[in-house]
Amino acid sequence: FMKLGLAHQILLTPDEKTCAQSLAIKPDLCCVWSSMELPPKYFQHQLLLWHVRRRITARSVRLGYNFMVIDTDVVVFDDPYKYVKQAPFKDVHLMTMGETWPYESNSLLNLGWLYIQNARIDGPA
Repeated sequence: FMKLGLAHQILLTPDEKTCAQSLAIKPDLCCVWSSMELPPKYFQHQLLLWHVRRRITARSVRLGYNFMVIDTDVVVFDDPYKYVKQAPFKDVHLMTMGETWPYESNSLLNLGWLYIQNARIDGPA
């Protein structure tokens, strides 16, 4: 991302130790973690991170920010803003990927890549 000129990133990790290890490798990262605890019966390790990521996204959008969420297993070869800021996507408020499970015929949302732009509390998205 830095090579693409996209320095505004937040790395969400499960704990302070993982943030410290990440910062030791890449000191210019903005690294955060959450101390939130939810019932482990419903929120195992990965589900808790997904929950926290969605909360950060929702709060940021509520504050008026455009927000892009990208999983760590997504490789970006070009500036994604080059595509989402021009037609046909420039007027789309919420974009994500679809995911079809082998045992279902409908496509579910995959939030491994999500972009929300120009959303308002009283308006779109």
